[in-house]
This record gives sequence, structure tokens and C-alpha cells, in this order.
Amino acid sequence: MSNARATTAALLAILVSGLVSAYWAFHVPIFQAPDEPAHFDYAISIYNAHRLVRLSDGKPGWIVSPYTNYLLRASDFERIAWHSSMRVPAGYGTQSFFSHLDSNAPNLHTPLAPTGEINYIVPTYPFGFYALEAVWMHTVALFTGSIVTVFFAARLLCVLLTMAALGFNYWTAIRLGLPRWASVALVAAIGLLPLTSFVSSYIQPDNLAYALVSAALFFAVTLRRNRSPVTLCGLALSLGFLAVTKYQFFLATAVPSLALVALSLRNGRRSGWLSALRVGAVLLPSLALLSVQRFYVDASSTRGVLLTPSHSDYLLNIAALGARPLFAYLAANTVGAFSECFNTGLCAATFWQVVGWFDTPIVIVSANVERIMRVIISLASIVTAILVAYLVARNFSRLLACAVRGHWRAALRAAAGDSVLNSYLLFVGLILVLYLMTNNSFAIEGRHWYPFIFASFLCFVWYAPRALGRRKTAIPTALAITLLAYSLLASGYAAASVSQRYYGPQTTGFVSEYPLGRVVPGSAGVLWSVVDARYHAVSETPFSYSPGTRLLASGGVFPSEGRFPTVTSVVLDQRVAIPVLSNQYHLRVGEAAHDFRNGYDAFYAFLSTRGLRDGPHLVTAYAQVPGRNAFQSIFPARVFFITENDGSLPPSIMRVLAKAPILGGEMAAAGVCKGTALLDRGDVSARPGAALLFAGRIDRAANLQPIAVWFLVNSRPVPGRLASGGGSFAGIVPTVDLAPGLYRVAAYAILKGAPRPVRIGGVARFRIVPGKPGAGLQPRAPAACSDPFGQLAQV
Repeated sequence: MSNARATTAALLAILVSGLVSAYWAFHVPIFQAPDEPAHFDYAISIYNAHRLVRLSDGKPGWIVSPYTNYLLRASDFERIAWHSSMRVPAGYGTQSFFSHLDSNAPNLHTPLAPTGEINYIVPTYPFGFYALEAVWMHTVALFTGSIVTVFFAARLLCVLLTMAALGFNYWTAIRLGLPRWASVALVAAIGLLPLTSFVSSYIQPDNLAYALVSAALFFAVTLRRNRSPVTLCGLALSLGFLAVTKYQFFLATAVPSLALVALSLRNGRRSGWLSALRVGAVLLPSLALLSVQRFYVDASSTRGVLLTPSHSDYLLNIAALGARPLFAYLAANTVGAFSECFNTGLCAATFWQVVGWFDTPIVIVSANVERIMRVIISLASIVTAILVAYLVARNFSRLLACAVRGHWRAALRAAAGDSVLNSYLLFVGLILVLYLMTNNSFAIEGRHWYPFIFASFLCFVWYAPRALGRRKTAIPTALAITLLAYSLLASGYAAASVSQRYYGPQTTGFVSEYPLGRVVPGSAGVLWSVVDARYHAVSETPFSYSPGTRLLASGGVFPSEGRFPTVTSVVLDQRVAIPVLSNQYHLRVGEAAHDFRNGYDAFYAFLSTRGLRDGPHLVTAYAQVPGRNAFQSIFPARVFFITENDGSLPPSIMRVLAKAPILGGEMAAAGVCKGTALLDRGDVSARPGAALLFAGRIDRAANLQPIAVWFLVNSRPVPGRLASGGGSFAGIVPTVDLAPGLYRVAAYAILKGAPRPVRIGGVARFRIVPGKPGAGLQPRAPAACSDPFGQLAQV
């Protein structure tokens, strides 16, 4: 009877969790979740094509479906996303709003002509989730022509997938030996965690990955006692669909599961061909579906997801510096990865306390209470990691001793017995490898752990107590109830935070101010690089733009005496004030300061380049000193170029720059920041793909104040950085697109109040040598690759 009550309670917890997720699915506005526009775009593209999208269908673009583009415009996406003070349009959520949205939408039942583009994630994400969503949307569209209904139905499918995953989690916990009521509390804690409510409420392939990982682990754990064909078939199908959903989760789950299959024969003396046959049968669906991905979608569609040669460039370049720099990098970044995931940073924050487009912090009770909660979570995570590591080491030593005594088959079967822990440890290892090989270029987030959230919580509730040798059922139950209490508390405050973020009173608007007061010495913040304002900016920030491109200038203001500046001003070309949206939340600023309140210091200004002349343009920013009619500069000033010649300046601009006045100073090559090159007596020879660091100084006259600097590599402009004092400068010159030959590097500065740039004395040269990167050339010591000002462009 007690077991039946526990099962009923678990089903009720799953139902309540699903209802909470469904509430979030309708409450979070359209596309106000990371990358949801791209995921919907891929799925609706399959829906429109009535088949899988192939790489040969066109070139990758950002958003390619008319349905997605329409919803982006109609939902006012660009005004709201990332801008924490912007609210949904008036009437959003009402029947009249959605009816109006439907009445102007493209017809769902009329095939749309191909655009010649495919979504940018098609080459990197397998088709599984998107094909499932397309079939689901097509089924819903049979009964309605409403784009709104189809969109929210696609979200609700993710809710159903999460509910299925929670069911598998409960029965897996029972089979692992957890007390039933501890299993109920654990499933409820997972289902009500704000991360679960948020991720399950929007169109995201991690939801299908979570369901399939949970199903595969359930069948793998069941396989220890039940080796029936049904169990093997369930495991095979789960792994098969997971293989075309997310590669990293498939690899982390498949390897331990297949090891268990191979070692789970009743009699260890039976011939090995039966093990091989069973492993092959379990792998068959995965191989079949991966063949569809490779040979139909495209042979290169797996690039960028698992490790490829390009991913290893960063680590190989560090290794080329020698054993000591390599060891230092591995040690420092291993600690950094642990801290990022389990202590503080983007990953930890988005797992526990931040939702939305990284702009909606969850504040429990108050700022001080929230800070205490973060400290407690961080300490609990560190202790759990230490205890689990000790448990693994202790078990390994025992199994090793067993194997040494001749019982190696038994040791192997015991080692493969816990697929849940083995899969999780392998996944953590994969994340660490990716982090180290790419220097975290993929920006790990909390949702990257979401499909393994059950295993993560098991470490706290089940595995950590076992490391202490305590097998009392009360301890896992108490720990699971503790997690549930946190999830209940955080869930309520998370819902309130989302309501305030999107439906609360608008706290600020766009203002346009010119610093009429005097500018006093000091830096009041930081101005980030000017970027393309279109959705999902490219990973490498461009420096040159075509006329008409909408740009975004943004930055952060430092708090002063506990108050934010009253006015933030952004000025184009030292004369045109740009409307500014201030007091915006920026996750990285808040997490770096270990206080989410400091995250509300960002500002945004959109720049229209229509009508701007070709050549360099300057963006400066100022913040008013609280209580005074005075402004401080926001360092550094930023330069961008308008050009129609694919990043190269036209001859007319080159002639003007050739006549620029010369400002005293010097410049030289200083080191290599990426790739391999040889520096000898100031001469540089580099393989294609290297990134060269150039630095120098400016001889300043008393009445001349440099406020920005940039380089000209033959006819191509490259951004530079000016030291806060204005006397030194540096910049990174990428060579990835440069043909072999000799190149000339000149540096230019923009002076305060001067309409035209001046050239800094001294010219440097480098040569691109034909051949593959890394062949025969060695970089200098790591110190030569350092960033002297901490603000150099990433290449």
C-alpha cells in the first residue's frame, strides 16, 4: 500500500510539474528564450518542405522561414530580448492580440517557395528533434490554420517530453535502490526547479535529449536484472533517437550502456560472439539514423558539435609553447571549468538563478538572502563533488584489487553496473575536454547539463552520502526534501521574476542626451565593441559594415557611491547623440561582481548607418557624475568602418588616409596570440590563420588627446585598443583570410575634437608564408601573447 501511495504521489508530482511548465510555456512571451527562434525556424522549415532540410538546399542564414520572421516582427522580439526594462506589447496574451497576429500571418496550408537559405544550425545540429517537432506541428495544423496555436503546441510538446523524462527518472531511482519517498521528492525537486520549468517551456532540443537520456538510463539500469528483448529494444530505440538529437549526450550515454550490455551475460564463460551480437543489435537503430544524417542531410553536418581538428587549434597552439605553459593552462582552466560549472559564473548562474535571455535573475526574498543562497549552493556543490570523487576513487581501488586477485570479469561487470553514474562522469569528462580544447569558446550554460539533471541531483542525494558509508534511508530522503524545498521556494520567486520582467511596469525608455556639462577625468565604465544589431550576431565581431546595417553600441557603467549615473550618453562621430536604453541587466557583469544588483548597469544604443559616408566612424560614451553637472568618459571609444568592398577600403578613402597628418610614435610586432609564426629582429613570418599582436606608443603633444586607434593592413581596417592613459596602443591582426605575400601595417588614431584621423609614426610589416599552419614555425613565449590592456578583439 505504501508503494502504491508513493507511486501515486510521484505521478501527481509529475503532473504538477507539467502544469507549471505549461504555465511557463504560455507566460514566457514568444521567442523570449535563448535560441528559440532558430530552433523553431529549423523545425518550421522541415514542416514547409515536407522532408528533411539538407545542406545542399542553400547557404546557412540566420532566420530563413517567413513564419519565423513574421513572428519575430509581430512579437517585437528585438525590442524586448536582452533589454531587461522592455515589456511585451500592449494587450499581449489576450485573445484579440493573438487573433490579430493570426490574421496577418503567412498561410500555414500554402506551400512557400524555398528561399535558397537554410537555418544556420542545420550544419551543426542533427535532425531528430526538429523532425519530431515538424511532424507534431503538421498534425496540429490539420485541425487549425493558426500560427499561434502551432507555435504553442510546439512548446507544449517539450512539456510532454519533460514529463516523460520525469517518469523515467522516478522508476530509475527505484531500481537504483533509493527509498520510494526520496524518489518522489527527488522527481518533484527536478520538475519544479526553475531551470526545468523554463527549458521545458520553450522549443529546445535539450528537452528531447532529456527524455531520451532518461529513457536510456532506465532501460540500462533495468538490464541488470531483466535482460528481456523488450528491455534491449527500449535501450536500442532510446539510443537511436538520441544519436540524432544531441551527439554529446548520445556518446556519454551510449558508451556505458553498451559496456553494460556486453558484460551482462549470465555466464561469464560464454563465448564473446553473443556479446558482440547483442551490442550490434542495440547499436543498429543508432547506425541507421546516423546514416540518414550523414548520407541524406549532409556528410559534413556533424561539424562543430563533437571534436574536430578546428576545435583543437587552441590547445595545440598552447602545446607548441612547451610543456610548462601547457601544464599551466590545463591546471588553471580545469579549475576554471569546475568553478564555472559548480561555483559561480555563466553556467552556475543559468542553472540555478537566471532565466530568459540571461536577463531575468531570480531573487529569493531579497538581494542579501539571494547572495546567501548562492553561497550555500556553491558550498554544497563543492562538497558533493569532493565526496563523489572520493567514492569513485574508493570503488576503483577495490575493483582494481579484485582484478589483481584474478576476478577481472567480476570487476568489469561491477564497474559497468551503474550506468547512471558512469554516463554522468563521462559527460562531465566530455564537457571538460571541450572546455580545455576550445578555451570555453562555446560558452557553457546551465542548460547544457539539463539532460543529465537527474544524475546531477542523484550525486547530492544518493552518491555523496554513500561515500561516507551511511546507508540509512533517512539521509537520502532528507536531502531530497531539502532540494524540493529549494525548488518550491525558487519556483515561486522565478514566476514572479518572469512576470515582472515581461509584464511589469516599464522602468525606463530610450533617452537621447548629449553631455552638455564638462567632461572630468576618470573612466565611468566600459564601452563594448560595436556589433551587428540583427538577431544572433556572428561569433567573430566584424569591424566593417555595409551602408544601411543596423548596429548596436553597448556597455556597462560602474556604480558610483552606491548610485548609478543619472544620464548615459552615446555619441556618434563626436557630434550626434544616439538614443540610449540604460539600467539593463547584464549577466556577466553581475556574476563577476558576485552581486546580481551590479548587473543592472548595462546600456544599449542602436545606430543607423544609413547615409553614413565610407570610412571610419567613432562611437564615444559618457556617464553623468551623480549629483553634478559633469560627465566622465566611458572607456574605450570604439571605431567601426562603413565600406562596400568586403572589408577593404575603396581607393578614395585610401588616398585620404595617405595624406593624413603624422603623429609622432612608433609601432612594432609584439607577439603571436593565435597560430604559429616566427619573429626575428622585428620581421614576422606567419602561416595562414595566425593572429599577430602589434603594439606601440604615441608621442603626445599637450593639446592632442588620442581617444581611439585602429590599424590598416594594406587596405583592410583592423580594430586596435588604446591604453587608458592614451600613450600606448595594441591590436591583433588576424591572417585567416590573407593570401601569401607581404603586408604593411600602419596605425591611425582619432583625436578628441578632430574630424579626421591622424597616422601614428612608424610602419610594421609581416609576411604570410604558404603552407599548413604549424609546419616549421614556432611562437614566442606566452608572455609575448598576452593582452596588454585586457580589451583586445577576439579572433
